[in-house]
Amino acid sequence: MNLDLKLLNTFLQIADAGSFSAAARLHGLSQPTLSRQIQQLEDKLGHRIFDRDTRNLSLTPVGNELYALATRLLGDFNRSFEQLDEFATGLKGRVVIIAIPTMAATLVPAAIATFSKTRPNVIVELREDFTKQVADVVANGEAELGLSITPSLNKDLRFTPLMKDRFFAAAADGVFSAGDEISWSDLAEQPFIAFDRQSSIRMMADRAFSEANAVVQIQHECRELATVGGFLAAGLGVTALPELTLPHLARQVVCRELIEPRIYRTLGLVTSLRRVLSPAALAFAECLKKEAHSSPWRYQTNLPDTN
Repeated sequence: MNLDLKLLNTFLQIADAGSFSAAARLHGLSQPTLSRQIQQLEDKLGHRIFDRDTRNLSLTPVGNELYALATRLLGDFNRSFEQLDEFATGLKGRVVIIAIPTMAATLVPAAIATFSKTRPNVIVELREDFTKQVADVVANGEAELGLSITPSLNKDLRFTPLMKDRFFAAAADGVFSAGDEISWSDLAEQPFIAFDRQSSIRMMADRAFSEANAVVQIQHECRELATVGGFLAAGLGVTALPELTLPHLARQVVCRELIEPRIYRTLGLVTSLRRVLSPAALAFAECLKKEAHSSPWRYQTNLPDTN
């Protein structure tokens, strides 16, 4: 049996109003139109659904059963479209983000805190990995949004710059002279604490040492920023870090801006050109852009990149 939702809705309007005339007044329809629609519904059912005379209107037994069924069906229908509307407006859903560790620890938490105030029903899931993995995960659709340095050329990806991040030398207090800028060659003269080879920080540090014609002595190699910070605080060596990471270092670690060459990395949003972002992901991307714009680590977009 193919029951029209419009006919079911008309039936409920009349039953709730108590008469055809009252329903017509409440909903701005003519009584003949309502009568015609009820006749169509009764024809489909093969049963009368109203007992009516000149004064009274009441539901038949079939009408009573239909009333319960129609109330449930239309309620479910309306709730389903309300949920669809919430999803379509980005008020409900799930956003998966993959970010390099430095952005995962700084920009993303602040953005989630802001975003959740107005969109509490959106679940934001964060994953951390290195730049190459960020690009791969976004390209294959496992995450809608990626945050990293500029990824390798990929025709399926879009990169939107958000901020630039300059590099600093870091070591335990007392290693560097007060107020001095540190060159990459100076840094190479000390035992060096390096990041994992897959890290964007390591890749850029290696390039900077090469540009400075400096041969670095790697004393320790670490995957996590917390581990690097622990080695620095213990006085076990020096390292090169982007400014975005500096708030996470221990108080006994001192930082100086690195020169010769001055190195900056561009950080931004990685999205797929082959997939449409969900409304919630679009909304979160805008939140990330605003957070980056107001971030204390944001620099002018005309700062030079490393060559």
